[in-house]
Amino acid sequence: MNTHNPFTDQPETWWDPGGPFWTLHAINPIRLKFINQHVSKNQIGLDIGCGGGILTEPLSKSHKMTGIDIDHSLINLAKNRPNTGHIQYINGDPRTQINTHESFDFIVCLEVLEHVEDPESMVTHISNLVKPGGLIIYSTLNRNPISFLGSIIAAEYILNILPKNTHQYDKFIKPSELTAWNLDNQCQLIDITGIHFNPITRQFFTLNNTLINYIACFKKEAP
Repeated sequence: MNTHNPFTDQPETWWDPGGPFWTLHAINPIRLKFINQHVSKNQIGLDIGCGGGILTEPLSKSHKMTGIDIDHSLINLAKNRPNTGHIQYINGDPRTQINTHESFDFIVCLEVLEHVEDPESMVTHISNLVKPGGLIIYSTLNRNPISFLGSIIAAEYILNILPKNTHQYDKFIKPSELTAWNLDNQCQLIDITGIHFNPITRQFFTLNNTLINYIACFKKEAP
């Protein structure tokens, strides 16, 4: 991850559900539902790539949360939100700012892997941060022609639901690749589902089809 590369030059719009990051607000209920299906209450959690805390905040209602992001402006925004003093926010790369002696009951890393230079090493580091028996939840984009058409051509150039150049197709990750990287680190896939977008209703929904965007839960093997 490039710690010098901020995610946005419009941090003040992060929490506006009708602003340029409206998709994060629209997809958040689906993410929370998936996480809550697997993670029991009162756990210690880490949100990697937390941005301004859109997911971290609701998770903190049931868990002790830490959020980390490379974008200094977004972390400052998250820290200055009302009623978030109990959340620990960290600015930086989790591979350098969070040591492997710190262990978490669960980790979420959503729409991050397709933006880092070495996602396989990121998966390894994350697996070292979660406790044995703990859970890791990723969401990312599949790599295939349909995903290219849907997530780049349609989303960025036709429907304009994402800024142009948000994604690079060669950084998309097949579910089989993500599963293999986790297996190499003693983490077993326990659930996976696809996330899709209805351009008419402008709403996200889940299906078993993982051709484009998907969310997956892995469990670290106990010793």
